[in-house]
Formats: sequence, C-alpha cells, structure tokens
Amino acid sequence: MLIERVLPPVAVGEDAHGDPPPAAGQQALFPAEEREIAGAGDKRRREFTTARRCARRALTRLGLAPVPISTGPTGAPAWPAGVTGSITHCDGYRAAAAARPPRPAARRPPRHPLGPPALQCQGVCLQGLFVRHAPRAPFRGR
Repeated sequence: MLIERVLPPVAVGEDAHGDPPPAAGQQALFPAEEREIAGAGDKRRREFTTARRCARRALTRLGLAPVPISTGPTGAPAWPAGVTGSITHCDGYRAAAAARPPRPAARRPPRHPLGPPALQCQGVCLQGLFVRHAPRAPFRGR
C-alpha cells in the first residue's frame, strides 16, 4: 500500500486507486454520511465514498467496528473517540490513515528542554491533519 510507506509505525493506512465497488455485503455509506454528500456531484460522491471505505478498513485494522465518519465543523473527518487520523483523495487515488495515540505515561522532567532530538516527534500530514508519533531524525540543516 502506497500510504503505509509514509506513515509512522503506530498508524495503519488503507488506499484505493480509483473507485472500486463495495465488496459483497459491505455498505457503501452510512445514512449520516449519505445525508452529508446528498447534494454532491458524481465525482465528489465517488471520492467521498471510496475514501470513507478506506477509513473504515483502517479502523477495522485497529480492532474497531465500522462506524460512520462524518465531517466535523472544519470539514475534517470526525474520527471515533480515541482515534486520530486523516483522509485524502486526489485524481484516481484515495487513502485514509488512522492511529490510536498512546496514552501519556507518567512524566519525568526531561534532560533536554524538548527531549533528545532523535526522540522528538514528526507529523505526517494528509490534508492538514497530523499523526504525531514517529521518531524524527535529528535536524541537520538545509
């Protein structure tokens, strides 16, 4: 999967090239999602539907049941509680990434103000949302 090449290890990704029909017995959209996309054109409807199916497959890989993924007030996907993720689409490609952020451990004062550079986090951005759990290489300048 193309999307998994850019994700940190705690995240899972699912992608689709084009808009394949749903598998037998799989519903395309939940009623709440249908209402959100009701007035959209055919191209937007296909992108939305395939991207939501990718997102549900990612949730399944995290051990969660498929649920509607509605659009939040900013237009970003509203993920279930305890999950962070992102959905993206472009011409001929749709993808979703999801992760369960680790619970914060008891904190001790760091030795360095921001922690050792190798342990700081980097973000993988898909349409402006971040999954921040992958180690980042130390900054080496440009």
